[in-house]
Amino acid sequence: MLAMLPLMAGAGGIQMAVSIGLDKNKSADSLAANQVASDTVQNIKTICALVSEQWTRNLFQDLLQRSVPHQARTSSWAALWYGISQGILFFSVALGFWYGSKLVQDEGLTFDKMIQSLMGVFLSALAAGQALAFVGDINEAKAAAHDIFELLDSESSINPSSDVGRKYSVWGPHVTAAPAPVNITFKNVQFTYPHRPGAQILSGLSFEIEAGKTVALVGPSGGGKSTVFALLQRFYDPTGGEILVEPAQAQLEDMNVAWWRSQVGFVAQEPVLFDLTLEENVRYGAPPIDRPEMLSICARAGMNDFAGNKVAWDAGLGPRGGLLSGGQKQRVAIARALMRHPRLLMLDEATSALDSASEAVVQKAIDELTTARQSSTDGTAAKPTTLIIAHRLSTITNADLILVIAGGRLVEQGTHSELLAKEGVYYDLYQKGSS
Repeated sequence: MLAMLPLMAGAGGIQMAVSIGLDKNKSADSLAANQVASDTVQNIKTICALVSEQWTRNLFQDLLQRSVPHQARTSSWAALWYGISQGILFFSVALGFWYGSKLVQDEGLTFDKMIQSLMGVFLSALAAGQALAFVGDINEAKAAAHDIFELLDSESSINPSSDVGRKYSVWGPHVTAAPAPVNITFKNVQFTYPHRPGAQILSGLSFEIEAGKTVALVGPSGGGKSTVFALLQRFYDPTGGEILVEPAQAQLEDMNVAWWRSQVGFVAQEPVLFDLTLEENVRYGAPPIDRPEMLSICARAGMNDFAGNKVAWDAGLGPRGGLLSGGQKQRVAIARALMRHPRLLMLDEATSALDSASEAVVQKAIDELTTARQSSTDGTAAKPTTLIIAHRLSTITNADLILVIAGGRLVEQGTHSELLAKEGVYYDLYQKGSS
């Protein structure tokens, strides 16, 4: 029986080599699918804001389908070698039976003793080896299964996959000719984050934003500015009060989630790009647009100094767009927002993380976003309603309206000159920023 141990060890080695080989020989498409899944988990808010859930799902499924032929070949070879290793194991068992029969015949060993010892050694060793390999994972597996089933059983009140909610009827039947900007009204809005129910973020916030205006949100950190953006993107619903969308006086909670998000353009302080080509990143989440219009939009976003020359349109940008500089990534994000022809445009400190040279270029592109855009259908200009969060107050002096938010409330509002004349909270913030 000891003589068979090298054979059994060799069989185990073959099985281990097969397992390692399956991991190492994954196709490029399979690895790309894994990268898409990883990007999706890390950037789920951006994907939801761009209404790209279905596009991302289709990309993932397409990559998996393309990896099937390679995986089939690899699995066939793995199955062959696994069969050989299993054959060696069973040959060892057969050899043990043969030698045991010789002992029964020539040495007087009883048959039942031979069976007991032989099967006890082989089956116990196999079972123990297989079981011990997973003992450490049992508790983790139970905890993971509990979390998974709890997540699957939960229901979200904000479901982007649902068809429930109002869509085009809010703006009438001709909305596609020249997408109209929106009026936004906050009425005594209150909000606490679900994971921090004891911390009141917004405390009766009320304001009104006219369609087509450029409005800046300023105030001390933690005052609730980013929360306003999160509520307008329907990542959360207010715990009290109302958010109304003009011209139909529709509550934002009654709007279809996916459709509403498709009407909103968003540019973050740290833009999120994906491990795709430059053109795919620009088109991400956008409706079908022909190439000349795409190139025109990218020019407005200030991309001409690198797109198509320094960086080819079909060039991969690497994980999180790492091959581009901060200013270049920000301009790609601006172009992505323009591609949506948004009714509501939100800019969250889009230049605060850039150097002065990049800031000047990006600020020029932002100015393009806040000017009237021309409809290709009937020539009607339709300027998006624009909200800007800014810490550098020098970038929003030309805003139509400035809302000063502190402690979850609106403390001041007016134009730049009006607020300076009041010498209140905005005046203090501006003086600190200028010093």
